[in-house]
Amino acid sequence: DLFNFAKSTNGSPLKFMGYHLMQQYGCFNKYKIPPSTLETLLGHLEVGYHSNGNPYHNNLHATDVLQTTHWMISQTGLKDWLSDIEIFSLLFSAIIHDYDHSGTTNNFHI
Repeated sequence: DLFNFAKSTNGSPLKFMGYHLMQQYGCFNKYKIPPSTLETLLGHLEVGYHSNGNPYHNNLHATDVLQTTHWMISQTGLKDWLSDIEIFSLLFSAIIHDYDHSGTTNNFHI
């Protein structure tokens, strides 16, 4: 239950899920990412997901997309077909995909 997970992380589900999955997939060692740097980055991203008060494209949505991406990689056999950098790219893309989303469409911005 993602809502309970968010409560148990004091409103920072993306930070905790992102850190856990990056660690689980060995990204710290493979890409020489200092854990403290990733933790800081995830904390800043978490804040950015709240910057526009968007009720849908927020940190909870990003965590849901991240968890779904992990499930697809780990449960469908994709992990056997993807390289380590492709897995890292998928996870990182899921984390940042709606960062600072204004809640409006592309046509609105044109």
